[in-house]
Amino acid sequence: MGHSAGGFAAFCAVSVLVSLAVHLRMQKFLVACLVSAIISSLLIQLVEVLMSGYLDPFFAIALVNSTFLALGISVVVGRILAIIRRRRRESNHT
Repeated sequence: MGHSAGGFAAFCAVSVLVSLAVHLRMQKFLVACLVSAIISSLLIQLVEVLMSGYLDPFFAIALVNSTFLALGISVVVGRILAIIRRRRRESNHT
């Protein structure tokens, strides 16, 4: 696995974990998606700064791109959790 593939895998893992945590704590779907995307992107940028020792000159572009990617991940995670919650609620009513 190359350097960029490892970074992408780490980003996806962080985004999924943050999305799970935020969606489990918040009931509003859209707000949870936005909050988890922003937290994931900022967390990845912070780790990058700590690892490299400096702020990349193109960090703003990376931040915007990673926010959109994290938003997509958050929407998928949120939909899966919504389906699980709905099925659990339906099974409790029968």
